[in-house]
Order: sequence, then structure tokens, then C-alpha cells
Amino acid sequence: MVVPAHAVHASLFGAKKDNGFCKTLPVTEAKLWAKVNARSAKRSTIIANHIKELGTTWQTNDAKITATRADLDAKRATQFETLYTKADTDTKKQAVATLQQSIMTATNAYRTSVDSALSLAKKSMQATLEKKESPGDLGQAISRARSACAIGRSDTDTKSEFTKDVTAIVRVRISKKIPEAIVTQINQIRATREQSIADAAIVYKKALALAKDQFDRSF
Repeated sequence: MVVPAHAVHASLFGAKKDNGFCKTLPVTEAKLWAKVNARSAKRSTIIANHIKELGTTWQTNDAKITATRADLDAKRATQFETLYTKADTDTKKQAVATLQQSIMTATNAYRTSVDSALSLAKKSMQATLEKKESPGDLGQAISRARSACAIGRSDTDTKSEFTKDVTAIVRVRISKKIPEAIVTQINQIRATREQSIADAAIVYKKALALAKDQFDRSF
């Protein structure tokens, strides 16, 4: 949700009327930093919890993948044992061995691609979430306001310019939620991960089909 400039100003400065902007600037600075830092700390906690939840989800998914692969390997081993018992000639036995090697090569390549996509996504998501926000030019905005006050610029003009600067700088920082930009990046990382896995699956299925076709012509 976009926070209106006047709402940001009101929440940060807590004043309904101008009682002399330059005169109260030190108090305004203190309130501003306190609110920004407090809300940034809350959001940091939210992000830390989100990272923790992702870690738990990743561990659960990794365990499921490991169990599924072990189950598939066991079933595949049983299938090859059956094929070997049916191979009554050296040619057929060689065909089974070639099929087994081709399938294992394709399977290992597929799993490597999947693991790579998952690992890259995990690292990218965590890096995106842990990326420290730039504190912006809040200090510079305050310095500009001080300078304007020092040279006698009107309170109204100084306050207007300062509010504009501060609104642009802290709009995201005061949010208690994960910034929409970060959510978008996370979703993009997920989409890239899924596409990489889908592409690997296509290559894998083609390799299996080719191996089966060669086996059928030899067995």
C-alpha cells in the first residue's frame, strides 16, 4: 500500500500544525530516527522469521526428495533384476546393461540439475531477504534542513522540502512488512527455479525415451 505523503509526515512528526519548524527541528530529528529505527527493527524481525520458516520448509522438502529418490532407486533396481533374469543371451544382457547405464546417467544428470536449481534458489532467496537496505540520505536531508534554517529560509519552505525528502527516503523503511520489491524478487527466483527444473525434466524424459527405444530394438 502506498502511504500518502501527508500520512507519512503526520506519523513521523506527529504535529498537526507548524509551531516553528526550525525551532523544533532537533525534536523532529529525534522522533524521526526513533520511529524509523524502531519500525526497521520490527521488519528485520519479520524477515528473520521468514528466513527461518523458509529454512524449515527447505529441510522438509529436501527430506522428501531424498526419500523419493531412494524409493525410486529401489524400484528401479528391482526392475533391472527382473530384466536380467529375462535376458537369455549375451546380446540381451548387454542391452539391459546399456539401458541401466543410460538411465542412471540421465537420472544423475537430472538430479544434479534439480539440486543446482534448488540450491541457487535458496541462496538467492536468502541473500535477497538478508540484503541490508540502504539507510538512504536521511542524514543529508536533515543537514539540508539545518542549513536552510541557518541561512534564514522560511519555515514553510524548509519544512515542505524536508518532508518531501524524508517521505522519499523512509517510505519503504517505515513499513512493518517485507517490501513488495523483495516479494517480487522472491517470486521471480521461484519462477526461475521452476523453469530450470521443468527444462531439466524435458531433457531427462527425452533421454529415457531414447534409451528405451534403443533397448526395445536390441532386446
